Amino acid sequence: MERNLLAESGFTFLEVLFTVVIIALGLVAIINWVPLAVSAKIKAEQKSTAIFLAQGKIEDIKREAAANWTNFNEVNPQSWSAPYDSYRWTASDDLASNLKTISVSVWHIEDADNKVKLDTKIALR
Repeated sequence: MERNLLAESGFTFLEVLFTVVIIALGLVAIINWVPLAVSAKIKAEQKSTAIFLAQGKIEDIKREAAANWTNFNEVNPQSWSAPYDSYRWTASDDLASNLKTISVSVWHIEDADNKVKLDTKIALR
């Protein structure tokens, strides 16, 4: 019996090698994007936490202003207790007598250039 080599089915070495190279190039591209994705995730978490903390601090200041209408300026960076001890905040008002604008800035200590700043107005009642 004579074997017909051309009639056999399967992949040639060249086809397998080409497929492996294509897959390897795709994996290298994906691996290069992983650090960028992780960095973006961390920054988004830090920004979200900073917004949460700034909202809470504004509510604290509004509650304090309702009880005692005084000027509020905290220009030296302050910190929170754990688990938010890696965040800092400052707050100030515009020193108006009947309608104050309160500004709160919050940032993560590893990314001080990326501050979250929230403003609100409080009226004397």
